[in-house]
Amino acid sequence: MAHLSNGTQIFIEGSKSAEVAVTAISNAVRPVMTVADTTDFVAGDFIVVVSSSWSRLTSRQLRVVSKTATTITVEGIDTTNILQFPAGATASIYRVLSWFEMPCIQDVSTDGGEQQFVTYQCLSDDREQQIPTYKSAVNTTYTFAHEYSNPIYPVLREYDESSQALAIRAFVPKASEIRLWTGTVAFNETPNVSVNEIETVSVAITVRGRYTFLPSVMVP
Repeated sequence: MAHLSNGTQIFIEGSKSAEVAVTAISNAVRPVMTVADTTDFVAGDFIVVVSSSWSRLTSRQLRVVSKTATTITVEGIDTTNILQFPAGATASIYRVLSWFEMPCIQDVSTDGGEQQFVTYQCLSDDREQQIPTYKSAVNTTYTFAHEYSNPIYPVLREYDESSQALAIRAFVPKASEIRLWTGTVAFNETPNVSVNEIETVSVAITVRGRYTFLPSVMVP
């Protein structure tokens, strides 16, 4: 069903836990991750996969739905295909402990994501043919109101210099969904000045892990 983006909030990770070693991951619609201790994990936690022996899992952001003494069950990726996700996987993860909201966003623009093709022609053909190959990198720029004292500025400056992959979260209330991904941040703090318009700055986020779409109300 179609919906408006009005009310959407964009969050970027503020603080995170130390990395936790995952010694085993199951093949399931909701994978089960084995860790040494789950005391600090709770249902609803957002985690980021820093590295994994499954390349498709690296840089993904997921959500914890349940736990036992030594395992956490997560949602956001289906690992049932054993050809893509062979048994015996390991990973390193961290929990997102706090978030900063990007305030008063005025404009959002997205570049990239276009399907690329390889073109070929058989000797017997009188026209070319195409096969889809890859999609180009995606970059989303958020333009928001300039406010020098905004507490998110020092955080964005630090992230801009670090070039590390960070957890990003978007809440779309009219769609009742949460969108999760990771990306690197480029912060342009030079105000954009125009007469009779609000001064703005911008943050460009280059997507690293694939998008994860989840319902805003978690289903156990």
